[in-house]
Parts: sequence; structure tokens; C-alpha cells
Amino acid sequence: MIDTPRIIRSTAKFAAVIPLDIPRSDMMEAFGPAVSELLAALSAQGLKPNGSAFAHHLRMTPERFNFEVGFQVSTPVRPQGARQARHAAGCHGGTHGVPRRL
Repeated sequence: MIDTPRIIRSTAKFAAVIPLDIPRSDMMEAFGPAVSELLAALSAQGLKPNGSAFAHHLRMTPERFNFEVGFQVSTPVRPQGARQARHAAGCHGGTHGVPRRL
């Protein structure tokens, strides 16, 4: 069943992400190193993730995944290399608290 649309106010969230555009078959090999790189970058900036890693898929084809691996954080991160900072709106549905790219 589809929920009745409604306007809600949500608190903006911050996220640190790494964009990946990889062959679909490389997903299992790419995800772990991306998570490790993000955790190291957060630690170097004195930050900790607020929860589990997430994957925000931008485009999926039978051959490729174009997505971002990220963590929600309490404060903005300094972009560095492939790592980027995101300021994202809150979510509705089954992904409560997981930032979405604006």
C-alpha cells in the first residue's frame, strides 16, 4: 500500500561518502576497502560514524553499480581525495536516519 503523501520537516544530516562506479561483479571486493578508507579518514579528523555504513545507489545496470558508500556523522567532514562531505535531508520510510544525497 502506498502512503498518503504528506509534507514533513526533518533535520539535516551530515554524511561522509566515497563515490564508486564499478562493475557489478566487483561489489564484494570494493565495499569493504571503501568502508575501511572512510573509517580511517573519519578517525584522522577525530570523528566517529553515527551508525552503520550505508550504500546509496545512484544507478544500477546489469553490468555496473554507481553508488556512494557512506556513514552518517554529527559534524561536517573535510573532503579529502575521493572522500566527500554531504549535507543531506532526513528520510521517510524504512531508511530512517540514513542520509540521502540532495
